[in-house]
Amino acid sequence: MSVRPGSVIFAIWLVAVWVLLWGGLTLANVVGGVLVAGILLVLVPRPAASPNEASPIIRPLATLSLVVWFSWKLVEANVKVAIEVLRPERSTRIRPAIVAVALPGCPRGIAAAVGNTITLTPGTLTLDIHPEVPTLYIHVLQYSTIEEIRADVYEIERRTVAAVGSTVARAAVAGRVPGNQAEGS
Repeated sequence: MSVRPGSVIFAIWLVAVWVLLWGGLTLANVVGGVLVAGILLVLVPRPAASPNEASPIIRPLATLSLVVWFSWKLVEANVKVAIEVLRPERSTRIRPAIVAVALPGCPRGIAAAVGNTITLTPGTLTLDIHPEVPTLYIHVLQYSTIEEIRADVYEIERRTVAAVGSTVARAAVAGRVPGNQAEGS
């Protein structure tokens, strides 16, 4: 059995989480974390990347830009949801909808990160990700237009790919024309 570099990083992350959950950096906690991580990686192996997916490349400045941008969007979404909660019912702008957004050429890991980012933002929720051609099914609290929702998702995808995407993923995102996606409702 070969060890993939991603599995080593994942194992280190699991050990760090284990130590944090136990509340202290002790030899027993580290050894326990290594044992649990090893058992988990053997019993629940991570899926292999598809042949057309290249390894992610972490770009620190783009990652920092993504974190700052997302933090601002998080504050903005919280304010919008708070206003809707406090607004009288007769003047509410809540128009829930489910929108499908296809991300052709997007690696599975990036599609999952985009879906999770959407779910972390108040007022939106990723309901499902169809894996064939990565397609996100997103519930939105304030529906405006399909194009606006998709543009927001493509912006998250573009920033995520810029931060951690491979050159193949960057090319797929750069070649996308937002208006050419299948319609959702």
